[in-house]
Amino acid sequence: MPLERRNEPIPGFTRRLKQAIGRSYPSTTACAEALGLKRETLWTWACGRSVPSRLDLVDTLSRGLGVSIDWLITGTERPARAFNGPTFGLRLRHVILDRYDSLSACWRVLDVRKHSGRAWVNDRAHPHLAYTRRLGVLCNVSLDWLLRGETWEATVAAHVESPERTARQFASRALQQMADRQTDREVARVLTRLARSAARRPRAKRVRGGEQLPLPLRVRA
Repeated sequence: MPLERRNEPIPGFTRRLKQAIGRSYPSTTACAEALGLKRETLWTWACGRSVPSRLDLVDTLSRGLGVSIDWLITGTERPARAFNGPTFGLRLRHVILDRYDSLSACWRVLDVRKHSGRAWVNDRAHPHLAYTRRLGVLCNVSLDWLLRGETWEATVAAHVESPERTARQFASRALQQMADRQTDREVARVLTRLARSAARRPRAKRVRGGEQLPLPLRVRA
């Protein structure tokens, strides 16, 4: 993957991220602790020095800040598709073939190697955020739908906040952060076990057929 594409800036991302953090948390540090992220990592995103590389990190930001992925990454809402493919790769294949004659044609436009593209559509790997953003623009599709299989509105409507589950997840992330910083291996192992224990969740309450969100939900105005 070309280095320049990995470092490709996302217009408006820094401004929208700081706006979302300021609406929900008193500081970047408080936000990082609540979302289980490293403070330095979130700070580099908020300062525009880098962007999240993994899609699970983008999903964490979206859910934890109560904003859609589309708004956070592109600044606009894009349409979802009726196709209900169960995985990211299947949904990606669907939108590409709906727009291009072949997958290879899309890879040429994106300037990615064929084996990388095949890994994406076969669910062996996820594209870097810069590529995901470009795919959303090229195929005119909602990134929320592409990553989760549903629009942000559907995510909000189908789930309710669970204070108990939220507290357990926050505790798990805090314990894991402590374990990662620990130099004593035995103490680190104990903290990791506690983190995994805290992460174990009771059977999720079903609401309109969906599970509860893992992070507190604050709907974007």
